[in-house]
Amino acid sequence: MSVKFAETMMDERQKRHVALELALRNVIMQVLQIVNEKKDHIPPVVHSDVVISFPFEIAIPRYLVPTYWPLLGCEN
Repeated sequence: MSVKFAETMMDERQKRHVALELALRNVIMQVLQIVNEKKDHIPPVVHSDVVISFPFEIAIPRYLVPTYWPLLGCEN
């Protein structure tokens, strides 16, 4: 492989990397814009001293829990 060919390949790879990064930034900004526009349904924070203002529970059915989770100290 010639040096010029290797440089060309690196340049192309760098261009793709920059293009992918810009595309990802644009998508993230679109998501943030939509999330910020659609937050009317979230109730106001009543107590500023409470860390969790909105109690929630995440339940994962046992058949979906990977068998290695208990080994990592994770429980459902």
